[in-house]
Amino acid sequence: MRYFIGQSDIDWSDSRWKYKCSRNIPLRRRVGFIGLFDRNLQKFIWFRIVRKAQNRYGYIVERNQPPIAYWKNAIKLESK
Repeated sequence: MRYFIGQSDIDWSDSRWKYKCSRNIPLRRRVGFIGLFDRNLQKFIWFRIVRKAQNRYGYIVERNQPPIAYWKNAIKLESK
């Protein structure tokens, strides 16, 4: 399934990690993936980057399973 993740969602995730849960642990990054932190589950939800969106400020990403918790409502389904 393909989704659109805006830069504002990425910034929000980074902010939640830094100010709520980090306990001085550096933010996790993986090349070719975007990780959105879910503070309810206390873990990252990973999406594989397909491409950068040309007409919007964000990324088109893929994930085999639908996102869970509050990211389900934040991420819009991208038509193929």
